[in-house]
Amino acid sequence: VVEPLANIKPIYFMQFQSSFLWGYIFSSVIGGALVDRYGGKRVLACGVFMWSLATILTPLAANHSTVSLLAIRAFFGLAEGVAFPSMSTLLSR
Repeated sequence: VVEPLANIKPIYFMQFQSSFLWGYIFSSVIGGALVDRYGGKRVLACGVFMWSLATILTPLAANHSTVSLLAIRAFFGLAEGVAFPSMSTLLSR
């Protein structure tokens, strides 16, 4: 399992983590507006579906290229960023 990771430069590990956070930052702000408009249940359901899709696509992207893995990680962050606003709204009611 670790052998394929031996060929990846350490700088890419930092980029993988930061790509997730860039997506998360943008979607948490937008997620709040979406929750106000459509409700926490719907937005959370869409977010869970999208981050599940990103989880499924991550190994395929890792085998394809570094750029595709960075894009999937950013998509993962975008999808997961709506979770906090959604759960906050659901718990407040």
